[in-house]
Amino acid sequence: MTSSLFPQVVGELERSFDIDPGTATPDTTFEALGLDSLALLELVTRYEDEHGAELSDDAQDRLSTTSTLADVCAVLEQCLPGSGGAATGGGSAGGAATGDAPTGAPATGDAPTDGASTSDAPTGEASTARAVPPTGRTS
Repeated sequence: MTSSLFPQVVGELERSFDIDPGTATPDTTFEALGLDSLALLELVTRYEDEHGAELSDDAQDRLSTTSTLADVCAVLEQCLPGSGGAATGGGSAGGAATGDAPTGAPATGDAPTDGASTSDAPTGEASTARAVPPTGRTS
């Protein structure tokens, strides 16, 4: 059975690399189309951008210029958000992708109330350490 992504992949190959759609079958390799690994990477990146997917390293490792278009479609389908496949998704553990502070960390903009200096702390982080002169400086 041909992948439902096959027409989209062939269309993208035609638009991006001027590939004649008549020469692209599920068994055609990137190599047979005269495309290199950079073209494969560009196709995958466009797919990720359009579908909000991100291929895992494992999924990317399964693709090469000797992969058939059917192989490429199968990997891309597994990486669709919500497919339960090899996508790493847009978020990460601990809510960091949503801007949530880790448990116990001060929320952005919180300032210490004990008069501690925050001038050396990165933006959004409060420091309870007192100011210490930089090393290597002489008075």
